[in-house]
Amino acid sequence: MEWYYVFNGQRTGPVSQSEFDRLVQTGVITPATLVWRPGMDNWQPWSELAPPGPPALPPLPDTDAEAGEFAVEAGEAPLSAGAGHAGGQAAPFGEPVFPATGTRFAGFWIRLAAKLIDGVCLFALCVVPQLVVIFSVAAALGVDLSQPPSDLSELGPRLLVQMASLVVGTIIGIGYSVFFIRRFDATPGKLAVGIRLVRADGTKLSAGRIIGRYFAEQLSIMTFLVGYIIAGFDGEKRSLHDYICDTRVVFKN
Repeated sequence: MEWYYVFNGQRTGPVSQSEFDRLVQTGVITPATLVWRPGMDNWQPWSELAPPGPPALPPLPDTDAEAGEFAVEAGEAPLSAGAGHAGGQAAPFGEPVFPATGTRFAGFWIRLAAKLIDGVCLFALCVVPQLVVIFSVAAALGVDLSQPPSDLSELGPRLLVQMASLVVGTIIGIGYSVFFIRRFDATPGKLAVGIRLVRADGTKLSAGRIIGRYFAEQLSIMTFLVGYIIAGFDGEKRSLHDYICDTRVVFKN
């Protein structure tokens, strides 16, 4: 069974039943959250659909009133500290919205280690296809790569050779990211260091968001790596492309 729900004013989904149950338990989906599944006529608050929970336990004796009293109604999932919203309302801009209690966000250095590992993997995947394309395009255009350009007329064909190589590398890089992140929530580099990539609400990334994040990461490179470095100063360790694509890099539980 697939579910949809409203988060920060936007429709989110579909998510599986198990993922939906996890979102309820972590407080992302509250009793006031609007939800919908195939077969329903309209969106309804989760409180109208949630199965009845077990009876509430009686209060403990000699409870210190100054410490605060917590009453959980039957069928109501408690909000986690990191949920960042209550009653279905969005958190203010800049407030943490990741739902999982005790979530550890991956910082700059461990992400750098993952990036270096992925760089080695991508080099191994790209080197042969790119060399084949480079020499094939060069031969088709009559470019002698063993010699420097003799005049300006050779710069255009040589630029086409470089562009062909760049296109091949980009296609392989996108395929690499989509394949591993869709299946494992992480690239091999992230898997090796024990971190994974998720959305701000803890759900998996779609293929479209993975591709968008790949291109957004180029902005982090174009800013002389400042887009990466800001992860060391952000409360949720977000780099520039995480801000753009609403993603988080967290340690695996």
